[in-house]
Amino acid sequence: MNGLEVKGTAHSAERTKQLEAAWLWARNTRLEAIRRKREHIAAPHNPFEAQPGMEAEFEKTIQDIQALDIILTEIETAHTGARGQRMERRAVPLYSLPLVFGLASLATLGFSAACITMSAPDPVVQATAVIGVALSLAWAVKETRR
Repeated sequence: MNGLEVKGTAHSAERTKQLEAAWLWARNTRLEAIRRKREHIAAPHNPFEAQPGMEAEFEKTIQDIQALDIILTEIETAHTGARGQRMERRAVPLYSLPLVFGLASLATLGFSAACITMSAPDPVVQATAVIGVALSLAWAVKETRR
């Protein structure tokens, strides 16, 4: 990764990829167990009962499916937590956006208000002050998004 990344971002992204791979494996294994139970172990007309002589394998398959359900739930919880941590790191600069926007607008609006209040001799000066306010606010917003 490049040297500009926040420490821990690469680890978080790698963890997210590992969790997604584990989730895919568990989901595919669970679906395969359900398919095997339905096609080979369960009774043809009642999927909740085992075929005669296959009761032990039927119970083992049900236990495997329940275990994979628990694993999938835990992986989804961990994945949600990892994504939430990554989003928190990205969201921290957004807290400063209103503060920077407010301070920049106060500073530049003060200058333009002074020009307009003093009835600057020319409308061009007043327009320049308003345009300056707009440009400085745009610059402040751009800088906070970096």
